[in-house]
Amino acid sequence: MKKVFWISLMAPYDGVAHAGGKIHNYLLKYLNNEKNIDITLLTFASEKEKEYIDNDHYHYNIKSKIHYFKEDKINRIGRKTINHIFFLSKLAGKGSFLNRKTLKRKIKEYKKQNDDPDYVILHWTSIINNIGWIKKEFPNAKFIVIEEDVTFLKVYRKIISLKGIKRIVSNKIYGHFKKNEVASLTLSNLIIVNNDKDRLLLENEKINNNILSISPYFTNFDNLKYKYKKENILFYGAMNRPENYEAAIWFIESVFYKLKKYNKDFKFIVLGGNPNKKLLSYESNDIIITGFVDKIDEYFSDSLCLVAPLLMGAGVKIKILEGLSSGIPVLTNEIGIEGIPAKEGRDFLLSKKPEDYISNILELTRNKDFTLSVSKNAKEFIKKNYNYKKSAEQLKKYILDGEIH
Repeated sequence: MKKVFWISLMAPYDGVAHAGGKIHNYLLKYLNNEKNIDITLLTFASEKEKEYIDNDHYHYNIKSKIHYFKEDKINRIGRKTINHIFFLSKLAGKGSFLNRKTLKRKIKEYKKQNDDPDYVILHWTSIINNIGWIKKEFPNAKFIVIEEDVTFLKVYRKIISLKGIKRIVSNKIYGHFKKNEVASLTLSNLIIVNNDKDRLLLENEKINNNILSISPYFTNFDNLKYKYKKENILFYGAMNRPENYEAAIWFIESVFYKLKKYNKDFKFIVLGGNPNKKLLSYESNDIIITGFVDKIDEYFSDSLCLVAPLLMGAGVKIKILEGLSSGIPVLTNEIGIEGIPAKEGRDFLLSKKPEDYISNILELTRNKDFTLSVSKNAKEFIKKNYNYKKSAEQLKKYILDGEIH
């Protein structure tokens, strides 16, 4: 029996909204089904998630220790303020300044109640950057770290959008931040990333640890039939996240209003929960902001294309994998397709500027054969290149016998 102590920043459960949570949820439950692996999870969540998590973990027989934080206005403003001030710190924001003291206390409690684990899994950079002192608590354990994104790349992309003194100061802090993240990763026995591009990025930083590039979990819409409906243009994501609502607003202002001159029947559908107030101000008869939708299949099958003009972020975008799997033609830029080895013009349509989106969308409406070809190729690409069950099995075998297969 292998004992695993899994420490993560955000609690996993069925129905969790964000991509990293979905990956975490799948891996945890896959490994928890193995009779020779005994997992205890330590994680964090808001009180509004408590009912979902408690029911979920009871149903799947998951041993978890969860610290719930309040979601009232004062606490939310406090976390946002701390994250804004310290977003380049070694803990990478995400409320970690409020959780670190609790993290230490919870680990002490675990030590009192359990034998030392064979493996400690640290999930997300904010947790990984605590590896130095956590290793002192469990000196005989092997450490696995899971980087949902290489965070220093994401932070760098935030910095380049800044100007003046704020950019100068941020650049100096960034060097310290990157150094801490790289140093923390080098203390692990195995690093898990979601794509080969991130693996190469870490290798270029002279990180010589074992690095396993896995296929991330995503909702596979392979069974959907793309219907080639010409009017609806789809955007999909968690719409409270800046990288999503700012991209949707950019598309509305830079592309959609111009597209209407070519076809007055075009509609822009923004699919995703908790839409930002700024985004909601654009809602109209032609710009449909759905909010949370329980069943999203028909939006993929009944739209002309999926657009993802992302302005920030790093790593594989799960929304892109899901779009490709459904067969809906995907239009995105270098950030959107990052880490996904799809071929431009065959599996997806690279669109960098407003003019690219306009010309590609109009081509899809005018050339049905081309559109259906892109749809077919996208589905085949996903089938050939992404098998998240195989990746979970690789992690399981590593825990059981200490080897990468």
